[in-house]
Amino acid sequence: MIDENDVILYIKNNPDFLEKNMGKFLDHDFYVERADTINLTKYHLKMLRKKNNHCESILNSIININDHNNKLSKKYLRLYSDLYLCTNKNELLERITKFSLNVNLEFRYIKKHLIKNNFLNELKFNNNIFLGTVDAKNLYELIDTTNQSDKYSVAIIRLDKHGYFLFKSSDVEHFNLSLDPSNLENLKMQVEFLLTIFKDS
Repeated sequence: MIDENDVILYIKNNPDFLEKNMGKFLDHDFYVERADTINLTKYHLKMLRKKNNHCESILNSIININDHNNKLSKKYLRLYSDLYLCTNKNELLERITKFSLNVNLEFRYIKKHLIKNNFLNELKFNNNIFLGTVDAKNLYELIDTTNQSDKYSVAIIRLDKHGYFLFKSSDVEHFNLSLDPSNLENLKMQVEFLLTIFKDS
């Protein structure tokens, strides 16, 4: 039986295979919000029951790129696969920053992966990336808040050369964020995940 390390080694040694056949690597539809079902390792191990030199033919027989997958979703799937193969913080940062994705990337899918691999609360700030726990007082200097019942819409603007972020108000629910400007001195915001990658200018 091929174990997890065999699969990872094969994928790393065959980058063109990922490039051409990512449409079905996830066992759910890209547009269906079921991030908890993502488990590339389990999926690979189920399919790869022969020696490494047979992996490509086996995978090719079960993988088809969905017609509805647009360019962005294919790039996202490539990014997810790259993240999955990371073994440390530096490698993760390197892999993320080499991709240029639309700002509408579905944050919560990658969030699940990072939580599973214990990357959260390690990464601080690197170009387009911000992860971990932040002080609400410092965060408040960068955002414009608008009270909406018990939550606040958040907009963090990222300028290309200054390292700011764009965090759309509509995404606040995904992170269960709440900011009370009257209590900034004591308030800490636990931001589990915040990742925004912009298209190259």
